[in-house]
Amino acid sequence: MIHLARARSGALATALLAGALVALAPAASAALPDGRAWEQVSPVDKNGADIGMGFSNAETGVVVSPDGNRVVFLSLTPFGDAPNGLLTTYYRADRAASGWSTRSISRPLPSAPNVLDSEVPGAFTPDLSAGVFTTPFPYDAGDDDADPLNFAPTGHFDQYLFGAAATPAWTSRGSQGGDAQVDALFGAATSDLSRVVFETPEALEPAAGPLLPQLTNQYYIYTRRAGQTQLVNVDDAGTLLDADGAVLGNGSSTGSGASANQFGTTDNAVSADGTRIFFESPPPTIGIAQLYMRDTAAGTTTHVSAPDAGVVDPNGTQAATFAGAAADGSKVFFTSTQQLTADDTNTSNDVYEYDTAAGVLTRVSRGESGTADAAVDGVVLAADDGSTVYFAAEHQLVGTQGADGSPNLYRYDTQSGTTTFVATLSPADQPRLWSGNDSDRQAYATADGGVLAFTSQAQLTAYDPAGHWEAYLYRAGTGTIECASCRPDGTPPAGDADFGPSPTFRNSFFIYGFPAPLTQDGRRVFFETTDSVVPQDANGDAPTAPFSGIPGPTDVYEYSGGTVSLISDGHSTDGSLLAGVSPSGDDAFFYTRAALVPQDTDGGNFDVYDARVGGGFPTPAGSAACQDDGCHPQPSAAPFLPAPGSTAVEAVRPGVPPPTFSVRPITRAAAARFARTGRVTLTVRVTAPGRVTAHAFARIARHDTRVGAASRAFRHAETGHMTVRLSRTARVRLRGHGRLALRIDTRYSRGPLERVAHVTLRRSSR
Repeated sequence: MIHLARARSGALATALLAGALVALAPAASAALPDGRAWEQVSPVDKNGADIGMGFSNAETGVVVSPDGNRVVFLSLTPFGDAPNGLLTTYYRADRAASGWSTRSISRPLPSAPNVLDSEVPGAFTPDLSAGVFTTPFPYDAGDDDADPLNFAPTGHFDQYLFGAAATPAWTSRGSQGGDAQVDALFGAATSDLSRVVFETPEALEPAAGPLLPQLTNQYYIYTRRAGQTQLVNVDDAGTLLDADGAVLGNGSSTGSGASANQFGTTDNAVSADGTRIFFESPPPTIGIAQLYMRDTAAGTTTHVSAPDAGVVDPNGTQAATFAGAAADGSKVFFTSTQQLTADDTNTSNDVYEYDTAAGVLTRVSRGESGTADAAVDGVVLAADDGSTVYFAAEHQLVGTQGADGSPNLYRYDTQSGTTTFVATLSPADQPRLWSGNDSDRQAYATADGGVLAFTSQAQLTAYDPAGHWEAYLYRAGTGTIECASCRPDGTPPAGDADFGPSPTFRNSFFIYGFPAPLTQDGRRVFFETTDSVVPQDANGDAPTAPFSGIPGPTDVYEYSGGTVSLISDGHSTDGSLLAGVSPSGDDAFFYTRAALVPQDTDGGNFDVYDARVGGGFPTPAGSAACQDDGCHPQPSAAPFLPAPGSTAVEAVRPGVPPPTFSVRPITRAAAARFARTGRVTLTVRVTAPGRVTAHAFARIARHDTRVGAASRAFRHAETGHMTVRLSRTARVRLRGHGRLALRIDTRYSRGPLERVAHVTLRRSSR
């Protein structure tokens, strides 16, 4: 099952076939491990687009097929055979003997798009031939929920199946409704997409009672299969469990319609065959949530977090929080401060396991004594086969190992009931390891839990990370911890490591996939870091620039067999970012501006590359050989805040005047109108044809959220205007808080040219 809630025209092939091919097979790149060679996956001709990027932010990873021969990625600028003008356009690249070819998987729209409209995939089939997309467009005539506040005729979000059929199939529908002014949120899908689970406040089946509007976070959960929709959050008799609704797993329903799980987790909340669905009711934001399992095949509902028979907590009922499950739904894990088993005699937080086949509840965090008070911080993750769960707890559960009062990482074996101490972590690790948020998690395990990859600021080996984030591997078989991202020469680090697009800069509009950095066998792990781990990494050390999202000199590495090796080139000053890995690890995909093959002549746009074992393609006749520094582009200028009327310049080409662009500053009067009307007009000057795009970002609920956008194609040197409109979320925020700080990024497609401005809007009294 490829889940993405949690969980980036064949121009290259055409270029290769246009001339004679070199007879000899290409040699592997000398600096790459495992006999790898670089392959440019995205096409050269992209209409100036940066693949997978929004103004240098890694908006998402790529989705990778099991064999590594197909990937799906996004572009914020349509190109090639894209059938519509949406801001987010999705493409699939296929590998053949002659190279990679690319085609759009977006569909012709049933109505004209607005500048902020976007479609976001939630799940794909393993071969990436079909996907479930969340979209505001009514591809079905019955989908009549046009949103007058969102510039109709586009409407609220619904789910559609994009497959072989010419018209997408509406999957977030029932036997009634479809016209309420509310969103349907994607939850999960089986690998063949035959079953789709979604949430919405709308009563789509007669058994559903009316819930309040979306802003109250009250939702029904539905599952749809073979054209039939079932209500999930019901009891055995089919009656709604709680009038306040439910949430899938512990996934938050407070995000945008395209991002249901911006907070919380839905990790295996739907079993692989789609028949077992775990949910909390009522939602934790409304009442004391309890955990349930709906078996759609048997038509039964089990109260998973109910106490054992005869066990009574003197403190009464306490909330239960879903923390993960086995992929087949045979086991589910949750946390609670309620005393649910006889061996729990205190009110501290504990981890519980419920065996859905045997109906047995077990306190996981009881320690080797069987009666320990754990004081659990949270669950890091549960293995897909249900045999292992990793969690952090403040107390010593295995003899005197660990530090009492500090977050200690433990491994629990559900087969033997054995608890193993792994390491004492840093309190700073909480957001990445045990916050319970899918979008922040920096921990991955093999299917059996035998190998755990995670990042931490703690010193877990002899190497001192000096307060930096490092990537570690824990191997349960040997009980050892290896530092994957530590410098082999022992010198102090100057940067931080993570396993993919940095959680700080993930934009909720575009989240649809995360890198899977750990291979199925646990032998290889891939990471990105701003530290120069090996001498070949020559682009310097620096942390990612706060809030701006500029990745700095980030590079991608592989760690295998105790050896760390560069995957990216180590020279690009714009940074290279991990995008995805095939299950075997033979394909490591990353984003980079560097021209790593002779065919890459797009002038420095972000591309998807594959560092493929045994890969590489013959070089077309007439292409210059890639040698030494000739393989690397000229360093681009570091981003900076513009002075009024300032201009950015792309690299000079002999005999060609360098294109420039400028944006007039936003005056106080314009900012006041912006706050009052929700619109601001930017005046842009370009000296050559190209496309200018502008995005406004605001910090909302601790996330950088896109709250406005505009785009215009300039056909010649001219001065033009672009209007940025604030989203409804931003307008509500401005009204409620009185002020809204914005960062407006303006980008010119002629190379890495960008203007960044900041403006604070204040609520108008008029």
